[in-house]
Formats: sequence, structure tokens, C-alpha cells
Amino acid sequence: MGTYAAPILLIALTATLFQRFRRVAWVRRVELALRPLVLAYVGAAALAIARDQLSHRWLATSVVCGLVATLYARGWLRPLPLMAISGAAYWLLFAGFAD
Repeated sequence: MGTYAAPILLIALTATLFQRFRRVAWVRRVELALRPLVLAYVGAAALAIARDQLSHRWLATSVVCGLVATLYARGWLRPLPLMAISGAAYWLLFAGFAD
């Protein structure tokens, strides 16, 4: 939770500030221009975390990734609850594979 609390709060504050300016042309252009950058940062962070976890705990990581991919592909859960469930599932599996 500590890893994601600051970025989530920053995004929430920024979204609140810019919500009233959403119809202004330059705000919309900036928002659209920053999307690829944001997606690249999120993707790079996900790859770095996955690479680190796969190098030490490949079995637990593979099980959770398969479970999450199935739940998301079938549309059973939205992304935010899916992140919480995947974190809890990884923690439960990791507790069983503790070094």
C-alpha cells in the first residue's frame, strides 16, 4: 500500500484540479499528449516488478499471473479490485514459499 499511496493521491489531486478545466482545448491536448508517457512508465514498472519476482519466486508469480489474466480476460473483475486480489493471492502464496 505504501508503494502506491503517494502516486494514487497525486493522481486524484491532479484529476480533481483539472476536472473543471477539462473542456479547455490546451488541457485536453496536454492530457492526450501525456498518455503514451504514462502508459510507458506503468509498463516499465510492471516489467521491472515482474522480472524481479520471476527471478526469485517464479512459481508463485506464475500462478498469480495466470489467475489474474484469467479473471481479467473473462471480465469477472475490474482492474482495481483485481489488483487488490492479486496482491492478496501473491501474499498468501508467498507465505507458503517463504525462504
